Amino acid sequence: MESAKLGEEGDMLLGKPVRDEITEDYNEDQSPKNINPEFLKQMNLLVIDMSIPTVQRTIDVMHNFTGIEILIITSGKGNVSVDLSDILQKASQYPLKELYIINFGQFVSTVPDEVNQFKDLTTLGLFNNDLAKLPESDAFASNLSSLSIDINPIYTLFPDIKSFKNLKHLALQKLLYLIRR
Repeated sequence: MESAKLGEEGDMLLGKPVRDEITEDYNEDQSPKNINPEFLKQMNLLVIDMSIPTVQRTIDVMHNFTGIEILIITSGKGNVSVDLSDILQKASQYPLKELYIINFGQFVSTVPDEVNQFKDLTTLGLFNNDLAKLPESDAFASNLSSLSIDINPIYTLFPDIKSFKNLKHLALQKLLYLIRR
């Protein structure tokens, strides 16, 4: 402080290495690679928000999460592109019961076949995307009890809806509104 008062700018830079070290330590603590393995086993919800700049860190360590039953893939701050096939492949070992793909607009026009690897899926939410038809449902359709396809330009539910034998809840809000636009 004394040197700063005297106008010696060189001494002011001595704090920069310390600040850089603190910043590096903070960023390392925030990395998903450093999460306690027991926590990863007990966690049952994973949210992947593609609008967060550091989301790839989470995607890279998805294999470490073993108890995920609810997976939310979203674009919280508007439409951004997403590689759903890659994310769903990385989630292949999850005991997934609920899957939500939300707010991708024109960037999600189909649901990839990888969704069929989740045979215990009971809830599928596909909100605010660009889906023109229901996803292929070879494996998960028999257990699905809730399907929400709100805010998608789906023209028809037939014949695909017939494969959802245990469906108790179907949400279709704003489908026709988008079609008429």
